[in-house]
Amino acid sequence: MLKLIESHDRVLMLGHGSPWGLLSTGQFPDAGLFIIDESMVLPLQNKTNSVFIWCNADQFVQRHGLSGLNSGMFISEVLEALV
Repeated sequence: MLKLIESHDRVLMLGHGSPWGLLSTGQFPDAGLFIIDESMVLPLQNKTNSVFIWCNADQFVQRHGLSGLNSGMFISEVLEALV
Protein backbone atom coordinates (compact mmCIF):
# COMPACT_ATOMS: atom_id res chain seq x y z
CA MET A 1 0.00 0.00 0.00
CA LEU A 2 2.83 2.37 0.83
CA LYS A 3 4.29 2.13 -2.70
CA LEU A 4 0.87 2.90 -4.21
CA ILE A 5 0.47 6.01 -2.05
CA GLU A 6 3.95 7.23 -2.90
CA SER A 7 3.52 6.68 -6.65
CA HIS A 8 0.37 8.79 -7.06
CA ASP A 9 -0.28 12.54 -6.82
CA ARG A 10 -3.77 12.11 -5.37
CA VAL A 11 -4.98 9.34 -3.08
CA LEU A 12 -8.70 8.57 -2.71
CA MET A 13 -9.60 6.81 0.53
CA LEU A 14 -13.23 5.76 0.94
CA GLY A 15 -14.96 3.36 3.30
CA HIS A 16 -15.70 2.63 6.94
CA GLY A 17 -13.40 4.15 9.48
CA SER A 18 -12.81 5.95 12.74
CA PRO A 19 -10.68 8.85 14.03
CA TRP A 20 -7.78 6.37 13.98
CA GLY A 21 -7.99 5.55 10.28
CA LEU A 22 -9.68 3.75 7.42
CA LEU A 23 -10.72 0.19 8.26
CA SER A 24 -9.49 -2.60 6.03
CA THR A 25 -12.80 -4.53 6.56
CA GLY A 26 -11.10 -7.79 5.56
CA GLN A 27 -10.28 -6.56 2.06
CA PHE A 28 -6.54 -6.33 2.72
CA PRO A 29 -5.47 -9.35 4.81
CA ASP A 30 -1.94 -8.08 5.40
CA ALA A 31 -3.11 -4.68 6.66
CA GLY A 32 -4.58 -5.69 9.99
CA LEU A 33 -7.51 -3.65 11.31
CA PHE A 34 -6.70 -0.44 9.37
CA ILE A 35 -5.56 0.04 5.79
CA ILE A 36 -4.82 3.73 6.46
CA ASP A 37 -3.52 4.59 9.91
CA GLU A 38 -0.70 6.58 11.51
CA SER A 39 1.88 4.41 9.69
CA MET A 40 0.72 6.01 6.40
CA VAL A 41 0.88 9.62 7.62
CA LEU A 42 4.38 10.44 6.35
CA PRO A 43 3.69 9.66 2.66
CA LEU A 44 0.25 11.29 2.92
CA GLN A 45 1.80 14.51 4.25
CA ASN A 46 3.45 14.99 0.85
CA LYS A 47 0.02 15.08 -0.84
CA THR A 48 -2.03 18.27 -0.98
CA ASN A 49 -5.15 17.05 -2.73
CA SER A 50 -6.05 13.66 -1.28
CA VAL A 51 -9.62 12.62 -0.44
CA PHE A 52 -10.40 11.14 2.98
CA ILE A 53 -14.01 9.91 3.12
CA TRP A 54 -14.90 7.80 6.13
CA CYS A 55 -16.57 8.43 9.48
CA ASN A 56 -14.51 10.93 11.47
CA ALA A 57 -11.79 11.22 8.83
CA ASP A 58 -11.64 14.92 9.71
CA GLN A 59 -10.23 14.01 13.13
CA PHE A 60 -7.56 11.81 11.55
CA VAL A 61 -6.63 14.55 9.06
CA GLN A 62 -6.47 17.30 11.70
CA ARG A 63 -4.52 15.23 14.22
CA HIS A 64 -1.84 14.40 11.65
CA GLY A 65 -1.73 17.77 9.86
CA LEU A 66 -2.82 16.35 6.50
CA SER A 67 -4.53 18.31 3.74
CA GLY A 68 -7.26 17.48 1.27
CA LEU A 69 -11.00 16.92 1.22
CA ASN A 70 -12.24 15.07 4.29
CA SER A 71 -15.50 14.06 5.96
CA GLY A 72 -16.89 14.04 9.47
CA MET A 73 -19.41 11.56 10.80
CA PHE A 74 -21.82 9.81 8.44
CA ILE A 75 -25.06 8.68 10.04
CA SER A 76 -25.87 5.34 8.44
CA GLU A 77 -28.00 3.74 11.16
CA VAL A 78 -30.80 5.01 13.38
CA LEU A 79 -28.80 4.28 16.55
CA GLU A 80 -25.98 6.57 15.40
CA ALA A 81 -28.46 9.43 15.09
CA LEU A 82 -29.70 8.91 18.65
CA VAL A 83 -26.28 9.16 20.32
